[in-house]
Amino acid sequence: MKKSLIIILAALCLCSCAESSSKSDVSSSSAAETTTTTTAETTTTAETTTTAETTTTSEATTTASESVNVDPAAAKTPEAEPFKAVSGEIEGGIKWNITDDGTLTVSGKGKIPKMDGGYDYWKEYKENITSIIVSEGITEIGESAFLSCKKAVSVSIPASVTKIDNFAFCNCESLKEVTLPDTVQVIGTGLFWRCFQLEKAVVGKGIKELPFNTFCRCKRLHDVTLYNGTLERLGDTSFEYCEGIRELYIPESVKEFGFCIFPDDSSRITIQSKKGSPAEAFAAKMKIKFQAI
Repeated sequence: MKKSLIIILAALCLCSCAESSSKSDVSSSSAAETTTTTTAETTTTAETTTTAETTTTSEATTTASESVNVDPAAAKTPEAEPFKAVSGEIEGGIKWNITDDGTLTVSGKGKIPKMDGGYDYWKEYKENITSIIVSEGITEIGESAFLSCKKAVSVSIPASVTKIDNFAFCNCESLKEVTLPDTVQVIGTGLFWRCFQLEKAVVGKGIKELPFNTFCRCKRLHDVTLYNGTLERLGDTSFEYCEGIRELYIPESVKEFGFCIFPDDSSRITIQSKKGSPAEAFAAKMKIKFQAI
């Protein structure tokens, strides 16, 4: 009896294990299926993302390529139109014109008036002015008349002019040389101040004084003609920062000398004049080399 009972219990245990095993296999199978499904979904998602990214990159590249491939003709900056002649009239019947090549001519009788914010007749054309001609009949050149005509390389002043006011040619950076006719008796302050390219200047026989800053900062100026007779005074800083000057003849008629006529370093300059002249005494005082002629 006991033997039979043991056999029955053993049989029941075996059945239970078998069911358990079966359930475990089913669970494993389901898990495997779930894993497979998840992997498949992940793969699909990755493929979709990659495809989308590739498409986006391709579209961006295409767009960039299209942006780069611009028609050169369409991108070219249009060239500035060439300057065209222009003319006008100043108060008092003074006329002016600028030719296609940049020559400014002022003609008429009387005075070229002072130029300022309200009466700067050729202001907007200054960058086009390459030379300046003051015609016979003009008697006076007003203050700042040709101020900052930076591209003008030459100027012509007629014998009818007797006075040139302050700063008339100041900051004419490209001016190469100038001759003040003997008829000019008075010149104003800073007449050729900052004319950096000025190399040669002839001061007429009628001028009594070179006032403040006449040739200041004319760095290339090296050939200066001053006449004996009327010239009596060299004003303050009249040749300051004229680094090109090596020799300067000062006529014996010059009796007055302002402050800082020459640069601080005057060791390179030789003053030439008559022995016993005021210029010799000035040279000794300033410890500048002197040469009697």
